[in-house]
Amino acid sequence: MPIDSEALTLCQAAREFPGRPGKDTVLRWIIRGVLVGRGPKAYRVRLGALKSGGRWYLTHEAIARFRAESTPRPGPDPPARSRPPAPPHLTKGHKLAMDRLRAQGLV
Repeated sequence: MPIDSEALTLCQAAREFPGRPGKDTVLRWIIRGVLVGRGPKAYRVRLGALKSGGRWYLTHEAIARFRAESTPRPGPDPPARSRPPAPPHLTKGHKLAMDRLRAQGLV
């Protein structure tokens, strides 16, 4: 990435993102990146930048590429989690407790 008139500093680059993140956040995206997805298919995306003379420089293209790569791709919906049935001893205990409360007129 050549440094030219289109190069952005961290502060200028931060203004290009929605929500206006701070320059420290943009630097973290350069150094550590962001984790996209979950589980074994998760991957890390870093914001492309160049450091010259102790300053970081980015381009509009690098920002657009980072935003596109860090947006999760739609996939199949995860399977719905069903709740396993309660163990019989818990169900029986619950029934006994409810019977006692009914006998006392509390339910």
